[in-house]
Amino acid sequence: AAAAAAPAKSGGGSDWTAVELERRRLAEGFRGGFHEGATVALQGLGVEELNGKLGQLVSWNSQSLRWQVELEGGEGCKALRPANLVPQDSDGPAQKRAKVV
Repeated sequence: AAAAAAPAKSGGGSDWTAVELERRRLAEGFRGGFHEGATVALQGLGVEELNGKLGQLVSWNSQSLRWQVELEGGEGCKALRPANLVPQDSDGPAQKRAKVV
């Protein structure tokens, strides 16, 4: 048992490194399924009037684990968690509206 505990104590920075690597792995997992320029619908936000609005993904912030989303209609840019975003694929309402315009 003592041998198993020894690696955890060695290398003072190794614990931080392991935590940072795990955080980055999780960040990429949260980012998965989204890409810059994609159209998304907002959902589950505390600010009810934003729910259902559409936006475009601008960039991913791996520190805050949030996407910068440019809201349509010139309403600005918001930092939102992936859990609050629904991708709008080719069958989604955002693409259908774009084809009509």
